[in-house]
Amino acid sequence: MRTEDGAAPVATQGTERSSRITGLGSAARDERAPHSSSDGELHPIDAELLSHLERRFAELSGEDQRISVMELRHALKIRSEELARRVLVAFDRDADGHIDVDDFLGSVRRLLLGSTRDRLARTS
Repeated sequence: MRTEDGAAPVATQGTERSSRITGLGSAARDERAPHSSSDGELHPIDAELLSHLERRFAELSGEDQRISVMELRHALKIRSEELARRVLVAFDRDADGHIDVDDFLGSVRRLLLGSTRDRLARTS
């Protein structure tokens, strides 16, 4: 079952709801990640992982629901601000200087379901 926007539903806390994760482009059809099906559905383990990551993101991101470089350094215990900035850039899909839930989960989905090219790309 898929949502209106083509995203695979993700079960959380005993209820099924649509994830805010967007689908991938046509390049994702070329090479699938090991835990995805040919139609882009998530493997149950991946769906559970995404659900867990979405909850953890909400806990770490605070009231503004965005993660800054400093919050990222603290959450991941990164000593180097430069390394934290590089990690942030890898997940900051809209290049606004913060990671919001859509940036984060879209990047994780790309890593799980994307082709090799998708997984190496910085932005969609």
